[in-house]
Amino acid sequence: MIKITQKSQKNRSAYQKFETSKKLIKSITENLNYSKTIRWNILRKLYDFSLAGSKTRLIFKCILKGSKRGVNKFYHYSRHTFIKLVRFGIISGLQKANW
Repeated sequence: MIKITQKSQKNRSAYQKFETSKKLIKSITENLNYSKTIRWNILRKLYDFSLAGSKTRLIFKCILKGSKRGVNKFYHYSRHTFIKLVRFGIISGLQKANW
């Protein structure tokens, strides 16, 4: 499981590293004030980025269990772990609703 979390963290750091440069390249390619050759050459650079930096390759996993299903993106816990932590009062400010 440690290897999987390291791989996931590596993909996240690669995405953060290339995120601003990808946005810059996309804005230049869509800007009609530049000539076509400049826009095409810069568009080629966009395809040279690795797939590890792709947003679709990111996998959000639970911090404690490492499961992929039902992960809250704000807390990075799976739904089962999140409910357990809320019940025991480990996450402050939240409590399970009782009807």
